[in-house]
Amino acid sequence: MGGCGGWCCCPRPTSTGPAPATATEVTSVRDVAEIIGSHIPNGRIVTGAASAHDRLGARTDITRMTAALHWRPAITVADGIARYLAWLQRQP
Repeated sequence: MGGCGGWCCCPRPTSTGPAPATATEVTSVRDVAEIIGSHIPNGRIVTGAASAHDRLGARTDITRMTAALHWRPAITVADGIARYLAWLQRQP
Protein backbone atom coordinates (compact mmCIF):
# COMPACT_ATOMS: atom_id res chain seq x y z
CA MET A 1 0.00 0.00 0.00
CA GLY A 2 1.22 3.51 -0.67
CA GLY A 3 3.76 4.66 -3.16
CA CYS A 4 6.54 5.12 -0.63
CA GLY A 5 7.07 1.43 0.16
CA GLY A 6 5.19 1.47 3.47
CA TRP A 7 1.55 1.35 4.42
CA CYS A 8 1.29 5.02 5.31
CA CYS A 9 3.26 8.12 4.44
CA CYS A 10 3.14 10.88 6.99
CA PRO A 11 5.15 14.00 7.69
CA ARG A 12 7.54 13.78 10.58
CA PRO A 13 5.62 13.44 13.87
CA THR A 14 4.28 16.64 15.38
CA SER A 15 2.53 15.08 18.36
CA THR A 16 3.54 12.78 21.15
CA GLY A 17 1.74 10.16 23.12
CA PRO A 18 -1.02 7.70 22.33
CA ALA A 19 -4.16 8.44 20.37
CA PRO A 20 -6.84 10.30 22.31
CA ALA A 21 -9.10 8.31 24.61
CA THR A 22 -12.29 9.93 23.36
CA ALA A 23 -13.47 10.90 19.90
CA THR A 24 -14.05 14.49 21.01
CA GLU A 25 -10.36 15.10 21.63
CA VAL A 26 -7.92 16.31 19.01
CA THR A 27 -6.48 13.55 16.78
CA SER A 28 -3.42 14.01 14.59
CA VAL A 29 -2.76 12.28 11.30
CA ARG A 30 0.15 10.55 13.04
CA ASP A 31 -2.25 9.27 15.74
CA VAL A 32 -4.48 7.75 13.05
CA ALA A 33 -1.46 6.16 11.33
CA GLU A 34 -0.33 4.62 14.62
CA ILE A 35 -3.82 3.23 15.32
CA ILE A 36 -3.96 1.67 11.86
CA GLY A 37 -0.43 0.35 12.31
CA SER A 38 -1.43 -1.48 15.47
CA HIS A 39 -3.79 -3.59 13.31
CA ILE A 40 -1.36 -4.36 10.47
CA PRO A 41 1.32 -6.99 11.09
CA ASN A 42 4.76 -5.79 10.03
CA GLY A 43 3.29 -2.41 9.07
CA ARG A 44 5.46 0.64 9.36
CA ILE A 45 5.04 4.37 9.18
CA VAL A 46 7.29 6.00 6.62
CA THR A 47 8.15 9.58 7.43
CA GLY A 48 9.83 12.15 5.29
CA ALA A 49 9.91 15.78 4.42
CA ALA A 50 6.50 17.38 4.14
CA SER A 51 5.49 18.85 0.82
CA ALA A 52 5.04 22.60 0.50
CA HIS A 53 1.27 22.03 0.51
CA ASP A 54 1.10 20.03 3.76
CA ARG A 55 -0.43 21.66 6.78
CA LEU A 56 2.11 20.84 9.45
CA GLY A 57 0.51 19.84 12.71
CA ALA A 58 -2.93 19.40 11.10
CA ARG A 59 -5.36 17.68 13.42
CA THR A 60 -9.00 16.83 13.55
CA ASP A 61 -11.03 18.55 16.24
CA ILE A 62 -14.79 18.15 16.44
CA THR A 63 -15.26 20.34 19.52
CA ARG A 64 -17.22 23.05 17.68
CA MET A 65 -19.39 20.49 15.87
CA THR A 66 -20.30 18.66 19.07
CA ALA A 67 -21.22 21.94 20.73
CA ALA A 68 -23.29 23.21 17.78
CA LEU A 69 -25.14 19.94 17.28
CA HIS A 70 -25.34 18.91 20.95
CA TRP A 71 -24.01 15.53 19.86
CA ARG A 72 -21.16 13.29 20.90
CA PRO A 73 -19.72 10.34 18.96
CA ALA A 74 -20.72 6.94 20.29
CA ILE A 75 -17.27 5.43 19.64
CA THR A 76 -13.65 6.56 19.72
CA VAL A 77 -11.47 7.14 16.69
CA ALA A 78 -9.54 3.96 17.54
CA ASP A 79 -12.75 1.90 17.72
CA GLY A 80 -13.99 3.35 14.44
CA ILE A 81 -10.72 2.48 12.70
CA ALA A 82 -10.79 -1.05 14.14
CA ARG A 83 -14.39 -1.53 12.94
CA TYR A 84 -13.54 -0.21 9.49
CA LEU A 85 -10.51 -2.48 9.13
CA ALA A 86 -12.55 -5.50 10.29
CA TRP A 87 -15.25 -4.63 7.73
CA LEU A 88 -12.63 -4.16 5.01
CA GLN A 89 -11.19 -7.63 5.65
CA ARG A 90 -14.66 -9.19 5.22
CA GLN A 91 -15.11 -7.65 1.77
CA PRO A 92 -14.62 -9.92 -1.28
